[in-house]
Amino acid sequence: MPTIRLSWLILLIFQSVLLNAQTIQLGAGTGESWEQNSSPVNIYYRRTVCQMVYTAQELQDAFASSTNPISEMGFYVVESPIYTLRQYTIKMKHVGVNDVSSPLGTTGWTTVVNSFNYSPTAGGFDMIPLDTPFLWDGTSSIGVEVCWSRVNPTWNASGKVRIYGTANGYRYSWTDNNGSSCGSTPNTVTTDKPQIQLVFVGGTTTNWTGAIDTDWFNEGNWSAGIPNPIMDAVIPTGLTNYPNLIGSGAKCNNLTIEPSASLEINTTDSLQVYGNWNNDGLFIANESTVLFKGFGATPNTVDAGGAQTFYNFEVRSEGGVTLNSGSYNIAGNLRLRGGTFTSNNLVTLTSDLANTGRLTRIQNFCDYQLIMSDSYGDGWNGGYITFKVDGEIVDSYNAEGTGTTVNLPLPDGARFSLTYNAGRYEGENTYTLVDNTGSTIFSDGPGPSTGEVFTATASCPFSNTYVGDLTVNRYLSIPNNEWRELSSGLNGQTLGDYQDDGIIMTNFPGSNYPTFGWTSVYAYQENNANGVKEDGWVEPTSIADPVYPDAGHRIYIGSGNYTTSMTGTPITGNFNYSLDYQNITPAEIAATEEQKGWNLIGNPYPCSVSWDSIDAANKVNMIDAIWIWSGSAGNYGVYVGGAGSGTNDVGNSIASSQAFWVHATAPGASLLIEEEDKVETDPTFVKNGMYHNLHVELKGGNNGFHDEIVIAENGNASNSFDDYDAYKLFSPLPSAPQLYMLGKDNYLSINSFEDLEAKHIPIGAHIPTDGNYELVFKNMNHMENLSCLILEDKYLGYLHDVLADSIFSFSANSGTLEDRFILHISNYGSGNTADLCQHFSAVNSNYQTASVKVHPNPTQTGFLNIESSNKINQVQVVDILGQLVKTEVTDSFNTRLATDDLTNGIYFLRVSTEQGIELIKFEVMD
Repeated sequence: MPTIRLSWLILLIFQSVLLNAQTIQLGAGTGESWEQNSSPVNIYYRRTVCQMVYTAQELQDAFASSTNPISEMGFYVVESPIYTLRQYTIKMKHVGVNDVSSPLGTTGWTTVVNSFNYSPTAGGFDMIPLDTPFLWDGTSSIGVEVCWSRVNPTWNASGKVRIYGTANGYRYSWTDNNGSSCGSTPNTVTTDKPQIQLVFVGGTTTNWTGAIDTDWFNEGNWSAGIPNPIMDAVIPTGLTNYPNLIGSGAKCNNLTIEPSASLEINTTDSLQVYGNWNNDGLFIANESTVLFKGFGATPNTVDAGGAQTFYNFEVRSEGGVTLNSGSYNIAGNLRLRGGTFTSNNLVTLTSDLANTGRLTRIQNFCDYQLIMSDSYGDGWNGGYITFKVDGEIVDSYNAEGTGTTVNLPLPDGARFSLTYNAGRYEGENTYTLVDNTGSTIFSDGPGPSTGEVFTATASCPFSNTYVGDLTVNRYLSIPNNEWRELSSGLNGQTLGDYQDDGIIMTNFPGSNYPTFGWTSVYAYQENNANGVKEDGWVEPTSIADPVYPDAGHRIYIGSGNYTTSMTGTPITGNFNYSLDYQNITPAEIAATEEQKGWNLIGNPYPCSVSWDSIDAANKVNMIDAIWIWSGSAGNYGVYVGGAGSGTNDVGNSIASSQAFWVHATAPGASLLIEEEDKVETDPTFVKNGMYHNLHVELKGGNNGFHDEIVIAENGNASNSFDDYDAYKLFSPLPSAPQLYMLGKDNYLSINSFEDLEAKHIPIGAHIPTDGNYELVFKNMNHMENLSCLILEDKYLGYLHDVLADSIFSFSANSGTLEDRFILHISNYGSGNTADLCQHFSAVNSNYQTASVKVHPNPTQTGFLNIESSNKINQVQVVDILGQLVKTEVTDSFNTRLATDDLTNGIYFLRVSTEQGIELIKFEVMD
């Protein structure tokens, strides 16, 4: 059974015979009329008059010509009537309606086919030349009327055509009376109408002329009208105006761009090619998509006289695509959602500052079958099933005879649906949908339900449809001499491929300088670390060491812009990592978990991967987090699965050619990345993301390096280290500032809490050089639930209200600061605690006021003397988060407050006197 591609029920198809004109077809599928239903060729009654409307929208979507007249028309005849249709007549006229809910009248018609004796031929569109060609006006709908005189010798239940569902689509009257039905008014309406094919004078090839402008969709720019899937488009040499395709819906059969000619597709618009592509001129892709479609086993072929660049190149044809000549650069996505793609080693995924090409998720066809049966054996009498993939109508099917089975063109992972349209004698009709395992996933009938009856997502085992080598480029912009961590998604690559691209390598056999004395390339082996993570680095054995996702490489690269280029067969399908975790030696057993279990691996594909798309069951005995080197920060960024954002602009996407770190927590750790985990966005190694938690950035010095921590509120987190926290992975650069939080036995870059009620978080920092630095608090617009957010600088004895000022500037000498900063967080709010937060800047220097004095301050004596020039009514002690600790009531000018029940730290006195409230800071020390 043929497969037919639809767009809003407007069908443009290939024909197996040579046509001599521009041809369009309206309607689709294999739905057919019944022997006892009226049609333009049925003789169940001996004479018929019928009317139907083919809408302006249908004609426009099919790019019907409004300059070349219709010269032929025909219906798709499934079964011929056994007797000749006498005085068969066809009329046309322009109408302002879209259906035949009312008769089209008996006036205003043009007789386009004079009466003749017609014996329809079954098996396709039976084309009838028009005696009077009809010129469509480009805006109206076209009404068609067919009529004939009584057939002889009698009636017969024969004569069927293909139909498609249309409300009030077909109106008829039929009788066995003598004479002709022409001139009478049809009175019965059905919910379908015949598929029709129209031929316009012009030819099977339409040549671009550019006679008017550069608009692809302007009919006046083509010799035979706007191309469609059964029209070849030729863009010839020697013109002034060349096409600039703006908009969607452009289609053609074969496309030829001759030498010195050009085609440009504007921005993100698209072109669908149903045949072959032959470009000897210039193609300007911008960010467009070229889709190769078509049906049957024959592949689309692509040829070029030289190099050409596509942005998105998409394969949708059942026969696939074969590249024969030329070379093909893909700057966006290479999408394989059809048959075999044969590259013949001609494809390069390019990379520059703006874009990096990707081989996205390969979606091979699943072997689903639709089995349709008719218990009477005469086929479905007008009933049919409409099949959609990803919301697009692909085909319509019906049973013929006792039954029909079709294979559905269904890519793995695609969303699809079945819609049943009823005919006559529905009690005879049944159908079953079978998946690739042979299991029935849906069935209906006899008397099937109508409408959209089934939706699902196709699923089947992966099958690689990419054949041949692939060249993968990766652009690297290195502003300063620095380390990068790289990998490859191709088979058969070595360190020598990097060296061939101009990256200087030193101190191992085969490198540029094998005896240099300093090694520029390292891999990492967890089993070598022996409880000290910095000791896991290993040098290459030779320039022939493989570059493979199992082991990423840290490579020192000099400043400049580089484009690495590797060629090999792409890794496709699922990729499994066996992760190392050794806890055998005394040193390993004694080491904290933060010191062992580190694995440097690589993205296995020439495409980005989403960490959040990887199934949790595929992350075995490991932390759900990734660490990625950020050259601009001079530090590692970390992302915890599901967090939405990480540190140092690391998000959930892992770029192609990117190496990254994971942390195993026990022996037997593994990671499985599947083909479906690919994503079409490219993070360019590190991509900015939205912040959903509190980010604190340390920056300063002269080199622009910086570091970041994240404090998150997560209802599933605990107060101990868990899957929502992430270790700090320290930078190898001594010139980079580093920021981290101090856990119980570890250093953290991400610290998640069930809630942010009364949290005191020690913050550590590595300061590379003496100078001025800043702590910048980001995402403050999401912190509106916090009453207090206070940074305590213990060195200065200063409290900084972060809610009032999100930047804290300080000076520091080089070294490690682990007892200077504490971040105090509270979402507690009651009474006047908000007042306390609002007055922090004033209170920082208030160890006493003009009317109230306290001593000793700081106190180490277990008490605090309070003296006031006004009578004191009440003294309250409030901690740094604004929470009330204790209250004492008095009626004197002097009082002594016991402090031996207070832990060390900073507190505030709220002294209530006859004249008002005074706020005074005091400190309790050992």
